[in-house]
Amino acid sequence: MTKDMSKYEARKNWNAQSKSMIDKTQKSIANYRKKIEALKESKPWITEDERNDVMEKVTDFDTWFADVVSKEEGLKPHEDSKLEIKDVMKKAKDLQKLFTKVSGKKKPKEEKKEEDEEKEDEEKPKSDSEEEVKKEEKAENKTEEAKSEDL
Repeated sequence: MTKDMSKYEARKNWNAQSKSMIDKTQKSIANYRKKIEALKESKPWITEDERNDVMEKVTDFDTWFADVVSKEEGLKPHEDSKLEIKDVMKKAKDLQKLFTKVSGKKKPKEEKKEEDEEKEDEEKPKSDSEEEVKKEEKAENKTEEAKSEDL
């Protein structure tokens, strides 16, 4: 009899907690979708394929979860639940792992060292000639000032 009573209490507790867990999981799914969309702006180096892989995983998880929840809603309070937290947590962890992998992708280093060196080499002669032009202009201005002072 104690065995039956503990079984009924577990069912009662599950029925009370399941609605909260379902709401939290659905909010989490929506949050993942928003985060994936935000990656387009915040981390443009993440490819469209990588974002699509994560979105596909979110969609698969959402479809599976919706199916399980619909079966759960069809159960009467005295029937055993088909939804198990360990299954939800396993799938959610797989989703989180993939999202973390993709969103944690670091920006690739740009290979501008060679290009910067080439640009610096090209710019140096230009800057020297610009300085020479400025010096000549100053010299001309001084000679013109000197001439105007003489007058």
